[in-house]
Amino acid sequence: MMLLISPAALNAQSPDAPPVEHRAATAGEKEVFAALDLSLPELAPVKKAIDTGDYGLATHEWATYLRQRTSVPWFIDPREKGASVRGFDLKVANNAVAGKLQGGYVNLLHAFPDGKIDWAYDPTGKTPDMPPNHEWVWQLNRMMFWEDLAGAYAATGDERYAETFVNHLRSWVAQTANIPTMDDWRPGSAWRPIEAGLRMGNSWPMAYHRFLLSPSFTDADMLLFVRSCLDHGRYLQKYGVENQGNHLTMAMSGLYCVGALFPEYREAKGWRTTAVERLAREATRQFLPDGAQFELTPGYHNVALENFLKIMDVAQKTGHQEEVPAALTTCVEKAYTYLLGLMTPDRSLPMFNDSWGISANYLYQKAVKLFPERTDFRWALTVGREGTEPAATSQFFDWAGFAVMRSGWGRNDNFLVFRAGPAGTGHIHNSALDVVLWAWGRRLLLDNGGGSYEKSKWRDWSISTQSHNCVVVDGLSQNVPDEWSPQGHDKDPRYVSQKPIDASWTSTPAYDYAQQTYNNGYGPQRKKIAAQKREVFFLKPGIYAVRDTVAPSDDAEHTYQARWQVGSTHTEYDHASGSVETRDAGLANLAVVPLLRDGLEVRSVTAQEEPEILGWIVIKDSVPPRQPITTVLHTVKGSGVKQLLTLLIPLKPGEKSPIRSVSGTNPIEVTFNDGRRIQINNAPDAPLTLSELN
Repeated sequence: MMLLISPAALNAQSPDAPPVEHRAATAGEKEVFAALDLSLPELAPVKKAIDTGDYGLATHEWATYLRQRTSVPWFIDPREKGASVRGFDLKVANNAVAGKLQGGYVNLLHAFPDGKIDWAYDPTGKTPDMPPNHEWVWQLNRMMFWEDLAGAYAATGDERYAETFVNHLRSWVAQTANIPTMDDWRPGSAWRPIEAGLRMGNSWPMAYHRFLLSPSFTDADMLLFVRSCLDHGRYLQKYGVENQGNHLTMAMSGLYCVGALFPEYREAKGWRTTAVERLAREATRQFLPDGAQFELTPGYHNVALENFLKIMDVAQKTGHQEEVPAALTTCVEKAYTYLLGLMTPDRSLPMFNDSWGISANYLYQKAVKLFPERTDFRWALTVGREGTEPAATSQFFDWAGFAVMRSGWGRNDNFLVFRAGPAGTGHIHNSALDVVLWAWGRRLLLDNGGGSYEKSKWRDWSISTQSHNCVVVDGLSQNVPDEWSPQGHDKDPRYVSQKPIDASWTSTPAYDYAQQTYNNGYGPQRKKIAAQKREVFFLKPGIYAVRDTVAPSDDAEHTYQARWQVGSTHTEYDHASGSVETRDAGLANLAVVPLLRDGLEVRSVTAQEEPEILGWIVIKDSVPPRQPITTVLHTVKGSGVKQLLTLLIPLKPGEKSPIRSVSGTNPIEVTFNDGRRIQINNAPDAPLTLSELN
């Protein structure tokens, strides 16, 4: 499929110029006019010109109709100008005029010679500080910078921004005209369905409306634009449904948007129908009964959710509300409820699997409009100033497998999440049985979120067991294969739960308890060296205990190492208790206290790269891309079943080492400096329990 527009047509008149001379149709015009529903009364002038063979006039009438139509309301008014225009970055717009572009969120600005964009050029991998990253080209082709060009034009009226947009449009269509007859995932492809969907759902409609009345956006350019949108609709209809996970939701929301933006195409209603029907099915396939999206990453959960919302918003705006099935609305409410249960004390979300920081304020702005009766959603949006605090504190999501143990909903409350479920699909980390922890409004035990999607040692490490709060066996990572399958992973219990998870979850006003076992193999060969059972006990309001029981599959000696990624570079080792405690003045701190010290080695490492990476957190698409933290290591060696038992004790700002003494092996008695005493039942064949003695 190729789009052919003659050079003469591209240089045709501006919107205010008289029609061009009578002429024959270009191939692009023929394609567009053949696709239009010319029986529509409003397209009568276009049909009349076509009937007389005057395609120059037909193009002009079609462009004039689009500039003047009011039947398709959108979120942007082409007539909005000046200081009222918000939400754009003038620096990004000016860089685009100068030919300096960034590939989406990949933090590398590249200057194209003479401002001529090569839409397949990948500047990553050329220097040591920027490893190869296929995302740069893929995200370049999302044209996010068009939104900044569009905003700058509306705010200033400077035609340079419109001229740059038009030059980009022309060069992009020319360079990508050979549209693949496949779901094209190759590096450098401009036609992955995810990019096609994002263009149609975001940057292209915004640019279209902002530049609609610009004299630089000629009739021929208008035809070029709508012809490419026709290509996008057809491509997404045919190939977008082959995608999985959040990629599918982005492809389908883009398909719906192009069908709503140009209803004059006879295929438009079919595009919208395909999109909503496909997502209605995905509402029960991707979103589990407990509300979690099956990739089990809060970041991509929100991406999928946003694309459901986009369809609902566009349908509402354009008068197609009746096209949205009830299943989408039900799914959206359930997805918001899940996120609320997972929300951290600092009003963000844990970063399991590939993820990033997301604020509750951002999440719930739309939720309160869609579900005004949900006073708990309003509570989340207003940080407790309005609405009603959620009824449940601790809870277990029995399909996602996240055990949330919290002392309350205040910013200073203690909060831990134990990952007791499967790997997820599409963006997985080898981090089964991971835990993360917040206290006094601070993230203290970290999950790094996976960093950027580059080809580097940092990316490999960030998705391995070694970078998480997990147990490493013989120096090897867990290994659930992250091999993309056209059929998806949703029928494999290693990735997506097929039934409610049994994690022995118990929650009472005094304590929470959960346990789970990992036995899916370690290292490149996925050898089942050992099975690890992790138990987490929360003695409310402020003591967490984690017991790891590792049973080898042979009689050989093995090395087991529990790792704790603590969010500080200021730590202190307490010889009496064996604890490593963070020491940040004026902030909440954490004591990591090993209780079974016979044969145990304790050490902590900050900012190490050799012989292995330790003591770092990598940050997705950020400058700098990583920051030093501390990794606390508890190592035990030997044959037979081994146990590691660790107390995680959040400390208030200014609070010093809390442990006075530890005695016994079973039960274990811990005495605190404030006089409290707790007893820990560590019987190997019984569940872990903690209880107050005073």
